[in-house]
Amino acid sequence: MPGIRQRCGSAGLYAALEAERAAQENVLRMMEGQAAAMWLLTLGDGAALCAAVLNDCWLSPSSSSWLTGCRWRIFAMLRRVHETGIPLLAALHLSVQW
Repeated sequence: MPGIRQRCGSAGLYAALEAERAAQENVLRMMEGQAAAMWLLTLGDGAALCAAVLNDCWLSPSSSSWLTGCRWRIFAMLRRVHETGIPLLAALHLSVQW
């Protein structure tokens, strides 16, 4: 299974999505303290790609940042379309099948 950079198709797209995650993390840290962390989750099936920025309520810090080979299921609402054209999702439910 390809990594995030391969799924995104370019380093520039990955950098833009990572900048979005970092911006959201900065806001969260101002509100909740420096220990707060955010994760960038990208989901793709080869034809489509979407992304969600998740806080530690969804994934624990002990989770691998490269969980591949697993089937992810996300129930989400469209938050907005990123300037790159990638849909950014607001996760309502997330599960992983090992």
